Amino acid sequence: MTPSTAGDVRRWFVTGASSGMGRAMVECALGDGDKVIAAVRKPEALAELQAQFPQTLEVEQLDVRDRAAIGRTVELVLARGPVDIVVNNAGYGAIGAAEELTQDVIDDQLQTLLIAPIATTRAFLPAMRERGRGHIIQISSLGG
Repeated sequence: MTPSTAGDVRRWFVTGASSGMGRAMVECALGDGDKVIAAVRKPEALAELQAQFPQTLEVEQLDVRDRAAIGRTVELVLARGPVDIVVNNAGYGAIGAAEELTQDVIDDQLQTLLIAPIATTRAFLPAMRERGRGHIIQISSLGG
C-alpha cells in the first residue's frame, strides 16, 4: 500500500478484520496512517491492536450474516464520517463432500460469502456516489 500523506488520510471499512488477510490489511492501513473501521464478530480479538491505535482504529461488532445489522452498522459508521475504501473480506470455508454438507451449512456459506458482500456494498454505495468517489474491494479465496 502507498503511505498516506497527512492531508490524504483514507478511512477504511473492513469486514472479517480479526484474522488472516483482513487483519493484515487493517494493520497495513493503520501503519500507513489511515483510519480503519474493523468489523468483527468478536471485538476482543482486536483489543491489543485497538490499544496500539486508539485514535485511528474503530472496532464494530458485526456478524455479516445479519443483513439488518449490516445496515445499522453502515449507518452508524457513515454518521461519523465518509468511508473511502470498503473491503468485503469476511468468510470461511466449509469442508466436506457436497453430499455431506447440510442445507444449513450451504445457506450459511451463501449468506456469508455472497449475500453479505452484496448487502455491504449496497449500503455504502449511495454515500460513495454522493461524494463521487470510493473504492470497493472484494476478497475471495481461490482455494475455497
